[in-house]
Amino acid sequence: MGSDRQHYIPRFLLKGFNSRFHKGQYFAYVYRKESKPFETNIINIGVSKGFYTQEGDNQADEIITSLETGFAKYIDELREFDTDQNIPSNKISKFVAHLELRNRYIRESLLDLSGDIVSKSIDFFAGGNDLKQLCRDEFKKDPSILEDKLKQIPQYSQLNRQQKQLFLDQALKNAVELVDNLADVFIGQVLDRVKNDLPELVKETQLRALKQSGIPEPKVQFYEKLNWKVNLFDRDSLILGDCIMMIHVDAERAYKTLIEKKDEVLSVLFPISDRHLISGTILEENVVFDVDELNSFFAQCSTDFFVSSEDSSEFNKLIDIIDKNSYLMNQNEIKDMFMELFGKYLR
Repeated sequence: MGSDRQHYIPRFLLKGFNSRFHKGQYFAYVYRKESKPFETNIINIGVSKGFYTQEGDNQADEIITSLETGFAKYIDELREFDTDQNIPSNKISKFVAHLELRNRYIRESLLDLSGDIVSKSIDFFAGGNDLKQLCRDEFKKDPSILEDKLKQIPQYSQLNRQQKQLFLDQALKNAVELVDNLADVFIGQVLDRVKNDLPELVKETQLRALKQSGIPEPKVQFYEKLNWKVNLFDRDSLILGDCIMMIHVDAERAYKTLIEKKDEVLSVLFPISDRHLISGTILEENVVFDVDELNSFFAQCSTDFFVSSEDSSEFNKLIDIIDKNSYLMNQNEIKDMFMELFGKYLR
């Protein structure tokens, strides 16, 4: 990359879905949610200003750029396959781990949380019970926090020094009742701060992981356990979703874009061209994939758009299902994230 316009979908991946090559430039069709498809230069697809830069720190972008040359050459080699073929797990596992880490999908999904998920989170914070328990724990560790909150109560400010100390001592002994009374004073304010600070927190977390190496070793080790293969299709019909990759798990929600600890992974799937699908499966025997089913799930798991090499009425039908299956976090994960932020703001 090496510029302010940074691609969260690598251009060397996008070119495998080109509709034409003209004057040294690749073009592709973009199918965006609630819009008509259009053809554009791939330099305009999957790009965002300063996506991997934060406060002038370009280290993450530099690491990604240094890795892309080798990855681009490797993917070009895989596109040359003209039959289905098994491939070694070492290189492809590193590439998949890198893709997962740099993906816009993670950040954009979390950024969506900064809006509507704040209100949705209140459902499992019904009555503020979880937040109040966090408050109680923090108050016990540092009574000065509690005293600062007590100062927000008009009656407390009218007490003399001795009365305030007695009140504080009693408050610590009866933290449950007191926090119930205090919660409404500041929980709403903290929710607003969480909403405002979440986008930067999400970006910071992703960039910190990228700056460590760009290829997370634990993920590499997991993916190396799978059986990897290049699957060739007879017709130019695969799409590339903005989710890039898709995970098939043994669960009611069969296809998703991120692996949870509880998931029993059946396969990892992502296309590298309109005819080539990379699959990593737990099964050693051959797995047959249906291209129309794959495209349907890739569209559902995408958040905003998918890319294709052709303008097709068949693909037009997929526009309506974009984002139908792209939610990122379950309720427990949302709760853990918000509780961590609340703990920070109580200090």
